[in-house]
Amino acid sequence: MSLVAQKEQDSASGSAKKNTEKNQTSNELSLKVMTSREKTVKLQKNVTQLEVALQQKDHRIQLLNTRLAQLQQQLKAQQVEKKPTH
Repeated sequence: MSLVAQKEQDSASGSAKKNTEKNQTSNELSLKVMTSREKTVKLQKNVTQLEVALQQKDHRIQLLNTRLAQLQQQLKAQQVEKKPTH
């Protein structure tokens, strides 16, 4: 009978050890997932900020292009006025 009792104790301690290992693995995976999610959120915020900055700069370029076109038209008009007519 002592032999059967010994096997049951070994089995119980083996199961407890496996459960502890599973919990540790699960906790490690949970930590990795949380860390990954935090990094993803941080990167998404960064991307959003960069998109906003890009849109602002794009708008500024459009305004500058419009102003450049106006100045080019004025310059052409001045050059036409200054051309001597023979």
